Amino acid sequence: MSRPRFLLLALAALAVGLGGCGGDARLSKAEYEQKLTAVGRELAEASKPLAQAKTGPGFVSAVEQIQGGLRKAADDLGGVKPPEDVASANDRLVDALRGLVDEFDKVKEAAEGGAKKARDAGARLARSNPSGEARQAVLEIQRRGYDVGLLSST
Repeated sequence: MSRPRFLLLALAALAVGLGGCGGDARLSKAEYEQKLTAVGRELAEASKPLAQAKTGPGFVSAVEQIQGGLRKAADDLGGVKPPEDVASANDRLVDALRGLVDEFDKVKEAAEGGAKKARDAGARLARSNPSGEARQAVLEIQRRGYDVGLLSST
């Protein structure tokens, strides 16, 4: 293989290798705010059926939708590199969202005993450690000047 051809192949391989590294870049403030807004919208959509649930099985189904939304939100936020000033708060938010998935298992179990027990378990969930951690992480992100969209009502 001629030297110029080898050099071109080496440069092409380097370009391909570097192209895969682009995902390591931190999001800008605007990009991160867009991600937070999208996550908040998805969580709001996933939680709608819960307000309409009237029976134990209805609560179970609604909770499963919320758990799916929480998992997706945690994966989405956990899969990005937020701006440095909110990286720690983002990590705590991701952990809290994953913790809420587990907390919703308790609501699901309670729902087997009927809607009232599910509502009571939901009230306990609102006072749970993951719920408080999520609120604190969102508040920290807001204090740093970020628009968190619908997550502000977390």
